[in-house]
Amino acid sequence: MRTAQNVCDAESRTIPEIINRPLAKKESIPTLQICDIISVMAWLVELLDARVQRELEVLPGDMLARFRRIAELIQTHGLERVHEPHVKHLDGPLWEMRMKGKDGISRAIYLTARGHRVVVVRVFIKRTQKTPRREIDLAFERAREVKER
Repeated sequence: MRTAQNVCDAESRTIPEIINRPLAKKESIPTLQICDIISVMAWLVELLDARVQRELEVLPGDMLARFRRIAELIQTHGLERVHEPHVKHLDGPLWEMRMKGKDGISRAIYLTARGHRVVVVRVFIKRTQKTPRREIDLAFERAREVKER
């Protein structure tokens, strides 16, 4: 697996080494490679409280495994790099993690918070084509608790 330290296969040198190294005759100034200065900000996926923990525990095993996989993707690759079919925007600050299993479809509604945190505020099994408004409203209520912290 590639990490921030292993992004580039080129020779690893620090920026001061590149800038301060004396140039030989007819040698051009070295070009800085973007891989020398890339860094990855880590995201943390967390549950709002015990209510969300209980909601997550009642999911079937395959959906729970899918939730864990999406959370792992967010934490290892960053939220900016995880897109559909894993996550999708819902309304305002709310987004959903999309889990599908042999027993149906479930969703985990989350929002982002300070400190590169993804806070899951509601988990439920989806029974209709469209996400029910009452689930979104409940997620908004719980999102206010995150903002108050």
